[in-house]
Amino acid sequence: MSMEIYQFVAPVLALAFCGILMLHAKYVSWQFDRDHGDERAISNNFVQWLLHPTKSDLLDENVRLRSDLAKAKDECERLRAIVRTRNSSAD
Repeated sequence: MSMEIYQFVAPVLALAFCGILMLHAKYVSWQFDRDHGDERAISNNFVQWLLHPTKSDLLDENVRLRSDLAKAKDECERLRAIVRTRNSSAD
């Protein structure tokens, strides 16, 4: 039974190591931004900087959502047209 637990040790350690490396890289990036005058990095501590998206990220998300909304509206209109033609042919 105890030997079965050991099979998970290596993958968990590998994931933890990768997580630590990723956080360290983000921390170095935050320090670089802060030292070179990035307003967001200066006004926020590391955790806030890490968790809050940038303005460009938010604008990209806005564009994507608007595109999805336009596609959904087009699909809705297409389905309404199909329903109208079926209803008119049933009369």
